Amino acid sequence: MHSEPKVLLKQAIQRCLPILQSLVGRFSTPCLVWKNTGEGQWNGAWVSHPDLAQIFAAADKEICHAGAAFGESFLEHHKEFNGMVGCPRFGWFNFGAYRTYIVRSSLGHLWDRFESFDLGEDLVDGLVKEVEAFVDAPLVRLQFRARLLNFRSHVASIDLPEGLRIRRLTESEFSSMHGGTMYNRHSVRNNTLGLHEFCIEGVTEEPKMHGDPKEEEPPASDQVREKLDRSMLCLRTFKAGKVGYDQVDYFPVAFCPLIFGSRFYGDLYVPLGTYEIKAHEIAPLVYHAKLVFGVSDDAMAMACSRLADAELRTRPQDCIVDAVIGMEALLLAGMDDRRSELSFRFALNYSMLHPTDERKKAYRVARDLYGLRSKVAHGSSIDGEKLKIADQKVSLDGASTMATESLRFIMMFFLAKKGSPHKNHDFWQRAYFGLPEEL
Repeated sequence: MHSEPKVLLKQAIQRCLPILQSLVGRFSTPCLVWKNTGEGQWNGAWVSHPDLAQIFAAADKEICHAGAAFGESFLEHHKEFNGMVGCPRFGWFNFGAYRTYIVRSSLGHLWDRFESFDLGEDLVDGLVKEVEAFVDAPLVRLQFRARLLNFRSHVASIDLPEGLRIRRLTESEFSSMHGGTMYNRHSVRNNTLGLHEFCIEGVTEEPKMHGDPKEEEPPASDQVREKLDRSMLCLRTFKAGKVGYDQVDYFPVAFCPLIFGSRFYGDLYVPLGTYEIKAHEIAPLVYHAKLVFGVSDDAMAMACSRLADAELRTRPQDCIVDAVIGMEALLLAGMDDRRSELSFRFALNYSMLHPTDERKKAYRVARDLYGLRSKVAHGSSIDGEKLKIADQKVSLDGASTMATESLRFIMMFFLAKKGSPHKNHDFWQRAYFGLPEEL
């Protein structure tokens, strides 16, 4: 960034700060603010907060006057900003048509960070350096944050692979997510599913581009969604429970005048429920997440995906179909001809993963689950009063739980093994004859 607009930006900010500070006490609005009382309990109350929209509106002429010289100098020395600038996946902004926008954004950024306009020169200098970094850098560094639905834990944070972290929201973040002013409550996300105090977050980078948007360019792959979806696979395959995320919010890590907002993703519907990670489960979860993020085998990926989907199904029939398909992906992965004896081989292979004295029951469980899945998939009627799995009378809900837990058992058995042995016919033959696994 050229030295002249840097000096003029600092001067503009310093002229505006006392004017804005004098207006803080004059304009206010009721806001719903939440306080954490511990053990997952939150209390909300309406309090009076400064109304920035009215404050900036009242100081509009002064801001335009103070920022005019900067706007002229900035566009003269940085002609690439005299037009559309943005990140293609989020949107564009015309800096040439709104020349004092960077000054206004800088002032708003200072308030968001310090909740005051009574600031010293060192803080203004720090912000000017951030503006300079935004102007010169080809990328914008963003933090993404998604609210975790139904997630509970007494532990404040859990680190996952690829820079992801699950953590409890701060009071300010919780208030921003579940509160708001009296006049924008309609814009606050739907809280009918309850108040959720955990989020999953990470950091990503987006390219900063200049000029007219090129609609013909194919969209870049959404790495954020891929990471979040993989993290949901980790949680849903680790243990039973209804867990998911809704919209994802994006925040620049440092100053950035561009607007990113939120994005919605078409994940499966997450029903009401509870998913809790206890302190002793953290290390196993982290290890499990490392394995799931490293999955490259198609059959294992299918099994993980089907188990994750099964955990969110509201109809037990759908849950059974998903879970048994996942079991089939692993138990029959080594068969070249899947058209013969599938039910027998499915059940036999499942039984081979159990100790000898448990194999007969395991065989019957898998056989009956496979048969039940076939009935559901082919639209056959099921008499819930006569439903049995391994001669044990169960409900459809009970059968769906057996299916998901059976799939989870198989997946955990193979996930930590190298070389995808479930695809190796020799692995199953050795199991049939009680021979040890080859090293």
